[in-house]
Amino acid sequence: MKKRTKNPYEILRLSTTATVHELIERSRELADETMDRTLQAEYVQAVDSLCRHPLEQAYHQFWEPAGTRYDDEALEGFCGRYRAPPFRADALNNRVKQFVEQECSLENLYHLALPPLPVPARIAPFNLHDLPSSDSEIPDDDRAFFR
Repeated sequence: MKKRTKNPYEILRLSTTATVHELIERSRELADETMDRTLQAEYVQAVDSLCRHPLEQAYHQFWEPAGTRYDDEALEGFCGRYRAPPFRADALNNRVKQFVEQECSLENLYHLALPPLPVPARIAPFNLHDLPSSDSEIPDDDRAFFR
């Protein structure tokens, strides 16, 4: 199976509407934030693939899902105003763990997929002597069993 390669817009976490200047600036910002040489090379390669030829840029824009936005102004505004994100990552991770362990357990999924069998309100009395003892006593008509 072929390994999925990231779209340069995904690597730079920018919208397909970003200008060449924004692409270069974002690449520099990301490269300055990390000391990892492979990540720095990935950022440079992403900008290079988007700025080298218009057809290659159009190709990457085509494969980027429509309306993808990697920057969230509302989240940035919230964090700027309250100096904290709107959720605690550890609480969210604990909730995800609880969901996977409890709500997605095999027992719970089994009960969701196969509902319990209905229990009849009344069971008719049963006499063992009425059952056939050999194959020759079994009636041809199946409805005789359900009288």
